[in-house]
Amino acid sequence: MDIKAFQAGSKDIYLKYYGLMEKRRWAIDSDLNWAEMQTEKADRPLQEMLYIASLIESYTFTTTPLFLQRHKDLPWIISLQMARGYEECKHGNALWRYLENLGYPVLETDLIEIQQVPDKFEGMTLFERNLYSWLSEIETTVFYRKVSEQLADPLGKNLLSLISADERVHGSFLLETIKLELGLNPGLVQNLQQILVDYQNPEKESHYGSAVGEATFREVRQWANQNGLAEEVGEHVKQKIATLLH
Repeated sequence: MDIKAFQAGSKDIYLKYYGLMEKRRWAIDSDLNWAEMQTEKADRPLQEMLYIASLIESYTFTTTPLFLQRHKDLPWIISLQMARGYEECKHGNALWRYLENLGYPVLETDLIEIQQVPDKFEGMTLFERNLYSWLSEIETTVFYRKVSEQLADPLGKNLLSLISADERVHGSFLLETIKLELGLNPGLVQNLQQILVDYQNPEKESHYGSAVGEATFREVRQWANQNGLAEEVGEHVKQKIATLLH
């Protein structure tokens, strides 16, 4: 691959999306009206799913430093990952605060335990990692929106809408990075096709279950699929992949 072309292209992507992220960045205290929170409308099963989501968001504490070390020769890719990592950590923190205010039992020991889960991305190429991350961002975009639709609490709905919009932006710049690398190295299309096959594996995220509980994690996945997540994600991925291959 032409590394100079990749560096130039990744810089363009960084400048485009970092500016967008800065313009729409929200703050936990000033952009959320905590006074409008309606605890009496809390839905315990939805709270449990959001707790699992908060732990997975916080796993960024572990993955981001490893990513920065592995790809330290790609400054613009690192810059995007740091911006994305900041927002993922904020998502986890905001969800924790929301759940604490609802009286849900959040445990720091859970936050620590999930950091011990081995990084499944370790050892992957940048292209492979970006593909998996892109697919994950699509899923979380849809997941948070679907949970938001079922929440009665206005603060919770607003918070999840903000998080979902962030995840959509993350997916967009990851897709552009994938397109850039694929254009410079067309042979990577074989990796793309294999990863898409692997991603259909229902056990693809089973590593999270070792920290949050296998049964609990399966319940979250089951709820998401019952609410149409798999179909919506699959259709979106199908459309985007078509643009990558043509």
